Amino acid sequence: MNYLLASPLEFLFFRKWRKELLKGVEGKVLEIGVGIGNNLKYYPLNCEVTAIDIDKKALDKARKVSIKYENYHIIEMDGQALKFKDKTFDYVITPLSLCSMPDQIGALTEIYRVLKDNCELRMMEHVKSNKKYLYNLQSHLNGINKKIFGCDLIKNTEESVIKAGFKIIYSKNLGIDDMFRYIRAKKQGGS
Repeated sequence: MNYLLASPLEFLFFRKWRKELLKGVEGKVLEIGVGIGNNLKYYPLNCEVTAIDIDKKALDKARKVSIKYENYHIIEMDGQALKFKDKTFDYVITPLSLCSMPDQIGALTEIYRVLKDNCELRMMEHVKSNKKYLYNLQSHLNGINKKIFGCDLIKNTEESVIKAGFKIIYSKNLGIDDMFRYIRAKKQGGS
C-alpha cells in the first residue's frame, strides 16, 4: 500500500474509524494487515496483540511504533496462511486488509480456524457498493487503485464472511455512502 497517498484519508476518516473498531476489544488479539502500525495506539491496555503483515518495510515502521506500547508482537506473516494453532484468539481485526488478499474467502477461513468459538472478527474494510452509480465508479477506478494501493475496490466482503462460516452481528456504513464498512462477525460453535 502507498501509505503516503493514504495519509489524508487516515487524517480525515480512518483514525476515527479505528477507535470505533477497537473499542471494547480484550484478551488475545490478532491484527491482520498491521501496515505501519496505525491501529496500535488505539488498543485497550488489556489486550495482548499479535500483529502481522507481509510488507517488510511497513513492518519495520510498525515495530518502531510498537516500542511505545506493551504487549505487542509484530510478525511477518501472510494472512492467507496463518501459522497459529486452532482457536488461539479472542478477536481478529482486519483494518483495510482483506481487500488486498487474492483469496479473501481463504483468508477468512483461516481467521475462522484461529478464532476461539463464539469470539469475534472485526473489520474496517472498503467493500463493493450496493449503489449502482458507486459500483460503476469503483469498477472504473479498480485497476488504477490496485496499482497504487494494492487493493480491490469491488470485493463483496460481507458475502465472503458468510461463506467462510461467520454470522454477521453488526454492519455499519462508515463513509463515502456504503463503500467503507465496519463489520462485526461471530464464529459460531462450541466444543
